[in-house]
Amino acid sequence: MHKPLKSLVFCCSSQSTSVAVSNGSSCASKRVFELASSCLIASMHELLSPYELQMAELDFIGFVNGPGAFTSVRTACSVAKTLGWSLSLPVVPINMLDYMLACSDSQELQQRGGVCVLLDARMQQWYARTYQWQSGWLAQSEVVLMNYADAYLINEAKTLIMYAPSEENLYQEYPGISKMQFLENPKVLLELANQIYRLMGEGVDVHKLQPYYVRNKVALTELERS
Repeated sequence: MHKPLKSLVFCCSSQSTSVAVSNGSSCASKRVFELASSCLIASMHELLSPYELQMAELDFIGFVNGPGAFTSVRTACSVAKTLGWSLSLPVVPINMLDYMLACSDSQELQQRGGVCVLLDARMQQWYARTYQWQSGWLAQSEVVLMNYADAYLINEAKTLIMYAPSEENLYQEYPGISKMQFLENPKVLLELANQIYRLMGEGVDVHKLQPYYVRNKVALTELERS
């Protein structure tokens, strides 16, 4: 039987800042629709306080390291590195698309076999990753960039899991394929982080933690926008 884990996880890669905490026997979570820079640390302390749990007592810290908005991903990684280094805690990075899949997982989805997860990357592109169910979800590739108009990954998927909060019309694209919108759940992130930590047996060296970037570009040029 697994030892109960005391852990803290957070995500800054969606429209909200999400935090979840477990004291080993119960958990609490919250989502705040503010910039992570203004609410992340306060939210952590707010959730830890009722458990009388100090950060230094945690078994590990987990965080979504991308892909996502450039500033949000950098903020998340900086906070995770600082806490891990200052408190000598293991840190577990989690891919945003893996988190999206975990939030959408169900027996029905598993029976369909294949899924493509799409996260709006702006600039007319998706972050995309395909998965197959084989007694567990297995990623079939690294996260790639795909133009909105392309369908080379989508054609083989039985289901699309999509997140495009600023481009609602995109949910109407790709007719004929079953689609699901990503609904964030910080408690699922906590469960996913616990699974990854147990598989790894340790965290990542904080000196090697990096944001997960797929595209080294934050905006279209004037020529590309014209």
